[in-house]
Amino acid sequence: MLILTWLSLSLYAAAISAKQARDNFSYDGVGANTKRETGGSEKTCPECYGRGYCEEKDGNIECLCYEQFYEGPDCTTEVNHCKTNPCENDGDCQPVWGNYFCRCRKGFHGVNCTEQGEIKRVARPQFLYNVEVEVPGENAFILLLDGAKTSSMGEEFSLDYETGTGMKFFAKKLELIKNPRKLAKKYELDHSIMHHFHRENKMGYIIRGYTYTPNGGPVYISIKIKNKNTVQFEGRYLVVPKKNPSSCTPTILMQDCATEYDKAPMYKRGERFSVRSKTTPECSDQEPQLSQYWFQYNISEDAPVPTGDTFKALVTDWNSPAEYAFQPFTMNFGFYLMKVAVLEKVNEIMGAQKNSFWNENMCGFHIVPTDLVACMVGGESGTVGVHQELQLSAELSYDPNESPYNQQHLRYKWSCWVSEHSEGQYCKGKGVQVGTGVLLSVPEDQLQVDSVYEFMVEVWSTKPPVPGYTVNPSNAIKRVTVIEGRPAILALEYVRNVGPYFQSNPEEIVYLKVVCEADCADTTEEMEYEWTFEPAEGSKKTLDWKQDTQFGQNTDKLLILENKLTRNETYLVSVTGRETTPG
Repeated sequence: MLILTWLSLSLYAAAISAKQARDNFSYDGVGANTKRETGGSEKTCPECYGRGYCEEKDGNIECLCYEQFYEGPDCTTEVNHCKTNPCENDGDCQPVWGNYFCRCRKGFHGVNCTEQGEIKRVARPQFLYNVEVEVPGENAFILLLDGAKTSSMGEEFSLDYETGTGMKFFAKKLELIKNPRKLAKKYELDHSIMHHFHRENKMGYIIRGYTYTPNGGPVYISIKIKNKNTVQFEGRYLVVPKKNPSSCTPTILMQDCATEYDKAPMYKRGERFSVRSKTTPECSDQEPQLSQYWFQYNISEDAPVPTGDTFKALVTDWNSPAEYAFQPFTMNFGFYLMKVAVLEKVNEIMGAQKNSFWNENMCGFHIVPTDLVACMVGGESGTVGVHQELQLSAELSYDPNESPYNQQHLRYKWSCWVSEHSEGQYCKGKGVQVGTGVLLSVPEDQLQVDSVYEFMVEVWSTKPPVPGYTVNPSNAIKRVTVIEGRPAILALEYVRNVGPYFQSNPEEIVYLKVVCEADCADTTEEMEYEWTFEPAEGSKKTLDWKQDTQFGQNTDKLLILENKLTRNETYLVSVTGRETTPG
């Protein structure tokens, strides 16, 4: 057998301070401004920044509240979601910001205490953040739990989180912090929700680092908190992204990744791939200098949100795409986010002021496993003499998810069965195990003349499975015919543009021929040959033996004509020779 390998010739949410002026935006089709001019005089919104939006009515400017969270003339009163008493089975409804939590009596659990059973539940979660987020800028979404210990998460905790922009994440473990109030102050959460951050008996988890865009309109974050795989708390939370009116930002286009989890490309761990970005400056007619900063975030079972550091900074021309390349076997299975932050600098020219502008974009991709590859060689091209030892090997089997130098985790099981004409004792019963290890040796005189045996090797991995990802085992089967005497030993001669680990050029012919290495006895001229051509995984290429080759499928030569194969693909070519029966 021979393998021919062709050579390949912003969700970053920006927080808005409660005292910052607000730009135009729309919410449910209603336009809003922080200021409007009526009758020559300027009127401003009431003090409801971050808690509502403005509307002009009868010459007056009124504040309309984000009704999920606030009510009242100035939107200073939090909505009580327990008024409708959603908790069943005598559950105690506890209002939280923008939502409610049911404290269930013993024997019940679930969002509304409708599930029967006794489990330890999460301790009164709250999801707190600034509804209005400024782009670009900084912001944080904080999950707050009652209690001062990690046991506040309850039994078998898990968090499902959807950003509202197509990204979604899943976590079974959170690294809680003991003083979330400091985080709330750092990210300037609105003063109206700061009272939820008590100095004691609270733990929190920060969700940050995603990229929103101001032109997409309002979105809704969705969260589900589960204990023992049953939802105990859930909610949809409004986010209103807004463009910073004082900031001109470059436009960033991401390539080879996606902004939605379900549409993100899937790369294999053993392949090289790249994520690219293209930046268009928007802030000056002058020739700018762009510095690009790459961030990588591993969104895994234990880390559902970005926690990574800067990869590196690249200084590029504005019209040149930037690329971050990933080498084979450097990434684990999982979902990853790549964020590019671009700093656009305009140099001082003729006394003009030097300016800098900033923007970010983000996209994701999956690293997924590939099934193991089982390969069996030996058995003298499928024929063995009855007085010969049969030797089979699975040493060419491999795990494509690991480096070629890291294959010690593979294990092998050999089995065989008789498919034709045997009365011997070897391989009695279909699928009988006959050995383990990478090699299988069958002593001479154990097999029966004129019988056909089928040998199978199953290959599997001893590496611990990665949650959510499966590496399937594989097997290879070989038919062996037992004859009287010794079969001729055939080999392939690589005549032109082909060979083991050779990078063939598809624009040239590929030429192989069969040669006899031992026990030939002038039999090669009396043999029949059959070539097989198999494309690798992902290829749909087939070979037309009449149109694509010069000698066809049943001679001792294989010559594939020019431009009949596809660049960047791998093919498996093999040949079987059988001695013709006289007469």
